[in-house]
Amino acid sequence: MDEQALPVPFVKSVFHATDFSAASDTAFVHALAIALLRAGELTIMNTGPEHRDGPDWSRYPGVRKTLEEWNVLPPQSPAEAVFEKLGVKVNKVASGSRNTIGALAEYLDDNPTDLLVLATDTGTGLPKWLRGSVAQSVAKRSDTMTLFLPGGCAGFVSSAGDLNLKRILVAVDHQPDCRAAFVYATRIALITGEPEAEVHILHVGERPPAVPLEQSADPRVVVRQHVREGNPVESILRFARQLPADLIVTTGRTEDGIFGAAANSVTLGILSEAQCPVLAVPDERL
Repeated sequence: MDEQALPVPFVKSVFHATDFSAASDTAFVHALAIALLRAGELTIMNTGPEHRDGPDWSRYPGVRKTLEEWNVLPPQSPAEAVFEKLGVKVNKVASGSRNTIGALAEYLDDNPTDLLVLATDTGTGLPKWLRGSVAQSVAKRSDTMTLFLPGGCAGFVSSAGDLNLKRILVAVDHQPDCRAAFVYATRIALITGEPEAEVHILHVGERPPAVPLEQSADPRVVVRQHVREGNPVESILRFARQLPADLIVTTGRTEDGIFGAAANSVTLGILSEAQCPVLAVPDERL
């Protein structure tokens, strides 16, 4: 996909916070696939007191190994090939802090990124370290888009590293402003190169908000609008299963910070039971 065809690139920098779990491994391949697609920058960070005597880089997910498995790098490629041949700059960061969310927010303060990729706990909708009042207060220091990978979810990255996003569901309401979520959903549909990718706009309630459909005037993206009644979380999850959706996009308030959308009770309900990844977009992201 020619980047010039898009009003603004989807993302150029991706940040993945890992705890070295199997769920984080799934989140990692999504972060890497997106960085590879955009020839962007990928940062992988872990925190914990075990790093105070020096980080053990061998525990970090293998970027070159994964790219070799995807057949985009030949076997035994040198480290510099990731950037020289693919244009992907990789940073691995370790913090000895016990305060994971604080270390994460501090790093993002100094190194702003376009997209944060996280694995979440099954049944809770959030990573273990993203809970409580301290996490919420510190998290207000950033307005990063966040891609959540629910526990047990295979996601939309194939074994070859391709992004399979045929159906994207955008949950909309009057507040927060949903325009940014819709625009980013259409950009995602375009950059993945899926023929006739579908973006489904869903409002639960009587009067749907206005959505800037003119910003997706591209024959490669099919946009459909839907209205349902009932409990918002249940209705959105039911509709996502019926499609089935490869990605759910929600909106959060920019002033609520990096996990503003997650603080929304509807989005948190979606995160706790979603069977596909969820992208939270701040309402002033455009």
